[in-house]
Amino acid sequence: MLLPDQIFMLKKSKMLLLLSILSFLCETSYSFARDESNPFPWDNIRLPKNVVPIHYDLLIHPNLTTLSFTGLSKIEILITEQTSSIILHSKYLQITKTTIHNTKDSANTAKRMMVLEHPPFEQIALISTEPLQVGQSYIISIEYSAKLSDSFHGFYKSTYRTLAGEIRVLASTQFEATAARMAFPCFDEPALKATFSIKIRRSPKHLALSNMPLVKSVNINEWLIEDQFDISVKMSTYLVAFIISDFESVTKKTLRGIKVSVYAAPHKIKHAEYALDAAVKLLDFYEGYFGIAYPLPKQDLAAIPDFQSGAMENWGLTTYRESALLYDSEKSSVSSKLGITMIVAHELAHQWFGNLVTMEWWNDLWLNEGFAKFMEFVSVSKTHPELKVVSIGFFSSHFNATLGSYPYYVTEGVIHSFHLNLWHIPLTYITNKCNDIQRFLLTSKTNDIVLPEEVEWIKFNVGMNGYYIVHYGDHGWDSLIRLLKDNHEAISSNDRASLINNAFQLVSAGKLSIEKALDLTLYLKHETEITPLYQGLNELIPLYKLLEKTNISDTEQQLKEYIVNVFKNMIDKQSWDDEGTVSEQMLRTSLLTFACVRKYKPCVDKAQEYFMKWKDSFGTLKLPKNIKMAVYAVGIQTDENWDFLFSKYQLPEFDTEKNQIEVVLCLSQNKEKLQWLMDQALQGDIIKTQELPSIIISVGRNPYGYQLAWKFLKENWQKLVKKFDLGSHSLAHIITGLTNQYSTKEQLAEVKSYFSSMDKKTSELRAVHQAIETVEENIQWMDKNLEKIKTWLQINSKV
Repeated sequence: MLLPDQIFMLKKSKMLLLLSILSFLCETSYSFARDESNPFPWDNIRLPKNVVPIHYDLLIHPNLTTLSFTGLSKIEILITEQTSSIILHSKYLQITKTTIHNTKDSANTAKRMMVLEHPPFEQIALISTEPLQVGQSYIISIEYSAKLSDSFHGFYKSTYRTLAGEIRVLASTQFEATAARMAFPCFDEPALKATFSIKIRRSPKHLALSNMPLVKSVNINEWLIEDQFDISVKMSTYLVAFIISDFESVTKKTLRGIKVSVYAAPHKIKHAEYALDAAVKLLDFYEGYFGIAYPLPKQDLAAIPDFQSGAMENWGLTTYRESALLYDSEKSSVSSKLGITMIVAHELAHQWFGNLVTMEWWNDLWLNEGFAKFMEFVSVSKTHPELKVVSIGFFSSHFNATLGSYPYYVTEGVIHSFHLNLWHIPLTYITNKCNDIQRFLLTSKTNDIVLPEEVEWIKFNVGMNGYYIVHYGDHGWDSLIRLLKDNHEAISSNDRASLINNAFQLVSAGKLSIEKALDLTLYLKHETEITPLYQGLNELIPLYKLLEKTNISDTEQQLKEYIVNVFKNMIDKQSWDDEGTVSEQMLRTSLLTFACVRKYKPCVDKAQEYFMKWKDSFGTLKLPKNIKMAVYAVGIQTDENWDFLFSKYQLPEFDTEKNQIEVVLCLSQNKEKLQWLMDQALQGDIIKTQELPSIIISVGRNPYGYQLAWKFLKENWQKLVKKFDLGSHSLAHIITGLTNQYSTKEQLAEVKSYFSSMDKKTSELRAVHQAIETVEENIQWMDKNLEKIKTWLQINSKV
């Protein structure tokens, strides 16, 4: 999850996080003993529409020693239907006093309100002694206290270690989707926007950040300062943010004078310059592209040491994992640079798509994320053309395919998801007789395109610019396979990549034989371009990973041999340095790591030589940054070298490499090492707990560790639930990530048996259903294709 190359995955997973939370809230049945003398006046998980929030005046006072905080939430509300109760959200907050007064009351007479709680819906009811009148505005004041959360959402504690070894504490927020209610009582639904005035009390040694700029600081006493921030624009509660820390910053301004700052732990701020430059360029681009001015006077980006998601688009104060924001020009790979640029572009796009224009409810989140994802490519291709994001972006998950897999079940759902709708599809195509792009609008279920008899092949979706899959029929595929074999450069690299993609998608949908798709890959031994090579890796590695967790080692070995042979020419051509274009460097990282993990001897020997030289220098030798994964992957196969690499992992100077090192450490064949890694991540002292999901999944992808990882999940389930919460993305990611390479009936029975033995809330999790469906689909895929693969490999494994 946390490879620099896998930063792209972090925002993809965000939708799953929110859908999991929504599913958990909506599908779970609760039993809750109510006070029958004072029954809770509302029985719906959605808030009533009789009260509308107008403005929040928040005072937050965290204590980073006791790890607690107190708060005062004053909310101006408008009554739209007469009521005697105000229903809003609160979770884990100890409410000590609640009052209400009418804004037209010149005497400002505050009346006490009774508070009722309904924890299953995370709601409270404030009961008025007299009806609240339609059209009147009131201010409710709620005093409360709470503990800083030990999880990664709400208002929570984070820590980092200084260069001197001192552990320092900070407090940060993560409110999407439904965790603002853990920091202050509020109307915690995205459509219920309001303005916010935020005050934060802190010690003089700390600084406070929030969505808006600091207006003034007031000395309460010699050990307490109150920071008062400007009134916000109208926004949803999930976008509110505040941080109390001793961070330092670097700052620049956009062309229009917007102040952009990056905040990080003091010893890491030197790695913030790249993200700062990128953010300034991207804000300037978005303002020009959208024709809508960024509405705030500042934009802060903060690197949080403990952060569950990849990043969060809080308005004016976006927050990130350190690995998603900090770039070391001496050590970070080019993939890391690309990943940081893309995720900053994504979060800043959300300042318009999501923040300025917000979905009414979470079921429309896909539109938010879809626009932001699209704008990543549009913006970065203009602001950072050297990164070649348009050609690389489609295959941004390539590196995960090198070490992991993608389940095969997804494709059919995509192909059939819109089967009831008739779409007008603009088609483009070329043929062997006409290289000029031809266009045709498909307006009905079937249309005819008349071609001259001398046309030998036709290629649709020229340049891979359209969002559709093309099935050419057996004869058409045979013609294209011959074309690639005889003269693959007759069509563009993007067209070659799309053919590979379409073929394997159609296999998954049951529309094309696996033999045809594999025949298409034979030409790859002559391929030199990044996009088709990545696509080939993306399609072939998951096949291998499925076989790797079964008892058919002969076929697994043959497939590995075939894949290595197909890419051998390009592997052998790779230089072990950091020279070349961005595309060339990324390709080098992928191919060398793939070859070394698959034990291709020339690669292994070279990597071993580099590792020993690096080790002999006590880790001071400067390794080319884009070959480190390959070098580390080979080196750690002895226990002594594994221990040496882990010792470097713990040093601050390796902070920007931690994610790479974590994944590599999980490649060990020593089960005791793998178990120890998971245990340490669960404990959270040496390895941060935020890394636990990715470590469990990485161990689960290791053929020596997948049974160990599943056992770890079962034995530590309650601890995982306590750390990440039942409806969280982290748990969903662990469940699906561990099981998406299972493909036997025995594995399916084990997954079903375990989760069916759990309580209803667990067994009905969306992620559990997804996991079972994936394994079932993988079994069906293997039943249909395994024997065909065996036969095909007997002929082609040594090509």
